[in-house]
Amino acid sequence: MFCKNCGSEVPDGASFCPKCGTAVRETSVGGPFYQNPYPGGEALPMNWYKFVIYVQLFLSAAVNIIGGIVWIAGGQYGGMATYVYLFYGGGLKVLDVMFGLASIALGAAAILVRQKLARFETGAPGKYLKLLIASIAVGLIYGIFGSIILRQSAFSASSIVSIILNVILVFLNNIYFKRREHLFCR
Repeated sequence: MFCKNCGSEVPDGASFCPKCGTAVRETSVGGPFYQNPYPGGEALPMNWYKFVIYVQLFLSAAVNIIGGIVWIAGGQYGGMATYVYLFYGGGLKVLDVMFGLASIALGAAAILVRQKLARFETGAPGKYLKLLIASIAVGLIYGIFGSIILRQSAFSASSIVSIILNVILVFLNNIYFKRREHLFCR
C-alpha cells in the first residue's frame, strides 16, 4: 500500500505513513484506500506537486492580490496616474480597475485551489489548470483592450513572458497530473 499524500510505501496494517504521518484509511470492504497502479510498485515523485501547492499557488495569490490593488489605485504609472488617465481617457481607468479586480479574484482562486490540492480532492488538478488558463485569458484581454485604448501595443515584455510561462505550465501540469490522477480520489 502507498501513502495517498506523499506516495511512500506504507507497511500493511499501518495506520499512518512512516514518512509524512498521513493517516491511512481503509475502505468499507477492508481493502487499502489507495494502491499504486504502476508496475514494480514504484511510487511517483511528488516534488513538483509540493512546489505547486506550497510555493507557486502562494506566490500567485500574493502577487495577484497585491498587483490587483496596485492596478486599481493606478500605482503602475508611478504617481502619474492622473495625467495618464487624462491623456488616454476614462476607458483606460475602467480597464485598469477591471484588470485589478480580475487579478484579486485570481489571487483568491489560487488560495481555494491550493486548499483543494492539499486535500487531494477529486478535480483539484483540473481547477488548477483552469486557474492557469484564466490567468492567460486575463493577460491577453488586458493586452488587447489596452492596445485598442492606447493605439499602440499594451503588451509589455513581462506580460508576454507571463503569458508564455503560463502556457508552458498548463502543458507541463496537465502531463504531470494525468500521471497522478489516481491520487485525487476524495
